[in-house]
Amino acid sequence: MIKLAKYDDKEITCSYCKFKGKPIIEKNKLEQGPYFGMVGPPSSAKYRKFILICPNCKALIGTK
Repeated sequence: MIKLAKYDDKEITCSYCKFKGKPIIEKNKLEQGPYFGMVGPPSSAKYRKFILICPNCKALIGTK
């Protein structure tokens, strides 16, 4: 079974390799971590569900 990558609608420039394109959207596997991809203060416990990854260098660009 082939997994197809899902891409975001907006183009973002990667700060590591300077690639300008649409990042890959993946499920945030570290969602339960105390600070990774967090929206508010630690007491609010609201986390981002998806992360954006550069398709060229596979670096973490941001969260969604």
